[in-house]
Amino acid sequence: MSLLTPTEFRNMLGYVVRSSELHALDLETTGLDPALGAEARLAQVCGPATHHQPYVVDFRQVPGGLAAWSEWEEGRWAAFNFGFENKFLQSAGHSPELHDVGLMKASVVGGSRASLARMAYDDLGVELNKDEQASDWSAPVLTEDQIHYAAEDARITDRLVQHWHPQISVCGVEQGYLRLIRVLDAVADCEATGLRLDRRYHANLTLEWQRRAYESDQKLRALLGLGPAFNINSQTQITELMMAGIQDQELLGMWPKTPTKKLKLDDRTLKAMAHATTGSVLSDWLAELDAYHKQFKYLGLFGPSLSGRCDAEDVVHSQYHIAAAITTRFSCSKPNAQQFLKEPEFRRCFIARPGRVLVVADYSQIELVVAAELGDDQNLRDALASGDVHRATAAFMFRCNEEDVIPAQRRAAKSINFGIVYGAGAASVSVNAGLPYEEAAAFIQRWLAAYPGIDRYRQRSTQHMLDTWELRLQNGCRVVPPKFDPETGKPTGMPFASNCPIQGSAAEVQREGMIQVMERLHRTGLYQAGVRMAASVHDEILLDSPEGEVAQEAARVLAEGMQAGFELVFPDAPKRRVVDAKICSTWAEKS
Repeated sequence: MSLLTPTEFRNMLGYVVRSSELHALDLETTGLDPALGAEARLAQVCGPATHHQPYVVDFRQVPGGLAAWSEWEEGRWAAFNFGFENKFLQSAGHSPELHDVGLMKASVVGGSRASLARMAYDDLGVELNKDEQASDWSAPVLTEDQIHYAAEDARITDRLVQHWHPQISVCGVEQGYLRLIRVLDAVADCEATGLRLDRRYHANLTLEWQRRAYESDQKLRALLGLGPAFNINSQTQITELMMAGIQDQELLGMWPKTPTKKLKLDDRTLKAMAHATTGSVLSDWLAELDAYHKQFKYLGLFGPSLSGRCDAEDVVHSQYHIAAAITTRFSCSKPNAQQFLKEPEFRRCFIARPGRVLVVADYSQIELVVAAELGDDQNLRDALASGDVHRATAAFMFRCNEEDVIPAQRRAAKSINFGIVYGAGAASVSVNAGLPYEEAAAFIQRWLAAYPGIDRYRQRSTQHMLDTWELRLQNGCRVVPPKFDPETGKPTGMPFASNCPIQGSAAEVQREGMIQVMERLHRTGLYQAGVRMAASVHDEILLDSPEGEVAQEAARVLAEGMQAGFELVFPDAPKRRVVDAKICSTWAEKS
């Protein structure tokens, strides 16, 4: 490790540029956001031109700091969490070719949110000391420990580049990796733009959730005669209550337990146990407990804590994490936009800024569309083309005309569509669709007979996973399955093998859609006219646009770009519209 003079460091940068090879770049900064006054204090570079030894420069010794040297623009850099380095480089006027070691790994084995220290340990067997991470990087003179810490981060990043970058071509995931890299500009726009919260409406909705939670609390106490000392939120007390009150030992035996032998009380378990005890007071109590948990969850995730995330203009800025899920889907934090509720009453919280509108588009039934393509199932394609696949499925299953399908039948068909595609069995479909076990089993057989391509896809994907212990996303990344299914905790089998390629390929479509929309916004001049990408939530993209003709053009470009994203990932799919766009004053208007 060497702390170089500015002249020595710039000479070294010249060798980096001339080598045209990837070099690790790491910045130590005085804060998290250059827009809030943070500045780059140290830069560390490590790679072929440095003989894989880290070199460090202190920008306090460089007139002009990070902005002073054009070599940053000309080099090829790899960072850990390149979105962070990119913010500082962009603010200094640089737009270099940037790569990310975490995304290299995600393209080869599947996504995660591992830290640099976690990657160093898992992939290199190195324990990385991060004690200096929170030290004072604005101090007039930095300590030797700080300089060593900074250099070690760059050295580890370089080793991770050497470990993961060659595997991209070996595993044939170049397209998937480049898509992960190219979506950065759109992600940065989402983070910077954010969504405006209607504080007054949100406060009233929070009060409504509190009222509903209180009503459920009172019903729960009344149904079983519970006194005020009983804590509805206590898993321990509920376990003791159920153990003492349920005489059916077979029922208690089938109730899923935690490692500490308490009864599981998650949404899926409560629904299953309520279904298993249909017609009893216990069933009513468990259904009400599920309703109570829902309101309590809403309050915890989207109550006062959400409004507390607003900036001075009432805008919520989520942090996006590219390929954080094993399927390579986004995750978000502070707040988690991927958890935002679909109910219109919640989405009404998000409104356009004064003089502006929201332009919202989504991929219609994208996961079923992806399933139809992966399974090459023409029957499912035709059902999707009819407009309402769940109604079409219900008509087939219940042997009636589509116009005669009642809401309960459509809900059952929807549960069956998604459940069977993802490898669910009769027990799961029975609970989710509210059907007797035997009827659910018969429906599954009729469904698989109606859509034989999906059945072949499920079998083929599962066998491929068992033979190779990998799964491939359409025109994208590779996933190495975990030994145990993260959803069920059981050994990984058909549900994961069916689900992962569909969700992951849908994520590839979403990323490519974001890339295509951003490129079109710049190409058409709409970005210069003030149109920004505000959010990406599952299968939706939200733009923040000036009103009038600009918004009309933005809606056209949004739909066109998202459609192009789908067609680039699935170039052989039948050409049909899979995107619906709308200009809104609130997000709820798109629901």
